Amino acid sequence: MFKKLTAAINGIFFLAGTTALAAQESVIVTTNGTPDTLEEFFGVIIEKIMPIAYQIGGFLIVLAVVMIGFDLIKHRKDNDKRKEALHSILWLAVGAFIIGSAVVIAGIIWNQAT
Repeated sequence: MFKKLTAAINGIFFLAGTTALAAQESVIVTTNGTPDTLEEFFGVIIEKIMPIAYQIGGFLIVLAVVMIGFDLIKHRKDNDKRKEALHSILWLAVGAFIIGSAVVIAGIIWNQAT
């Protein structure tokens, strides 16, 4: 199960990476308009990476919800396994809230610093 999940995640990252690099605004920073300071350089890098990170994070959360849904369907007659799947929904929500809060706080700090 774990090997299948890691293979699926690797495939998702491969597809997301090729899609991002094929877009008009690439993640690769060109030499034209090279940032003068380190702050500008990190600003450019973060501006390029954050939209991709949001898409990948959102997709992984949706994928986890779908997997938990399949577990609920598969274990609909086993009370203990169903309770475990419902408990994993709680932890998924807590994790998504923590990650979302961290991204918002980091964005606020980054915007105030620049």
